[in-house]
Amino acid sequence: MKNYRGANPDKTLAKTLRALGATLDPIPGELGAAAIAAFSCRTVDKEPAALAYDSLLDDPPAARPPGGGRHLSFVGRHLSVEVDVGTDGLAGRLVPPAVADVELRWPGGSTTVAVDGLGGFSVSPIPTGPVSLRCQPGLPDTASPVVTDWVTL
Repeated sequence: MKNYRGANPDKTLAKTLRALGATLDPIPGELGAAAIAAFSCRTVDKEPAALAYDSLLDDPPAARPPGGGRHLSFVGRHLSVEVDVGTDGLAGRLVPPAVADVELRWPGGSTTVAVDGLGGFSVSPIPTGPVSLRCQPGLPDTASPVVTDWVTL
């Protein structure tokens, strides 16, 4: 809808509100960078594995182990990823077991480890902040990589 001067009041209002939000409540630089990194890592040729369980969110505080251990489960169509996070790193397993490489990704970096014959892998040290796992099966021509949701460690 345009007024008699030809301006669109909806666009003017949206522009004014964006400027006001940027001034009064700006997005922290590291949060904006993490959002851009997470969005840029998503592509259609990867199979998603959604977060199905997070002990930090799903368990009552009294049921959590002392020392801050955390268990995460990601479920994909053909492959699930189970991860135990501790202070010294993370230990994971692929279900069903598969020969693969697992890449732990975070804004600004990544590290890749091999999965053993039983589907197990470990990464140490681990970063704090948002992370995602990318699991590339051993035969890249026959299977798409599985990529987990981003979670904050």
